[in-house]
Amino acid sequence: MSVRDDIRRLPHSIKFVDSPDDAYLELTLRENQVVVSVRDRKAIVYGFDHKFLTTRQNLTSFLEKAGCFYRERDRHTSIDSEVAENVILEFYKLGPTHSKFEDIPECQLEASGLNLYYGDTIDFIVEEGCVYGVKLTNLSSDDLYPTLVYFDNSDFSISNV
Repeated sequence: MSVRDDIRRLPHSIKFVDSPDDAYLELTLRENQVVVSVRDRKAIVYGFDHKFLTTRQNLTSFLEKAGCFYRERDRHTSIDSEVAENVILEFYKLGPTHSKFEDIPECQLEASGLNLYYGDTIDFIVEEGCVYGVKLTNLSSDDLYPTLVYFDNSDFSISNV
């Protein structure tokens, strides 16, 4: 049985593409190992070109996890346009400031610098020891309950933040 046959038996569909540029992942068979290269443009545009080594026996499990990762990531990024038009997203580096109220002596955090969300992307280099914050403003008359989810390309994990 071939690797392609193994892949076809997965419970979720996997689409074979003609060009590596159209793929999320590229699989190469080397002896008894499968080299999985990340080809996803959303990842490699920021310099992420990770390779995974897995065995043929573990390939099904690996691809199920990767499939879940991409399915969920793409589902969450296809925001309903009506909702998106009524929500303002801002992302800031936070800096210390003193409270405006005399009875609260502790230092507070507030936006420091420009909004880092621009053109549907938050692009920044994390500075060690810094705190970052998201500000969502709902302009609609409906109640919205946001969830922040972190998708990690390095191991295909998904976690609620």
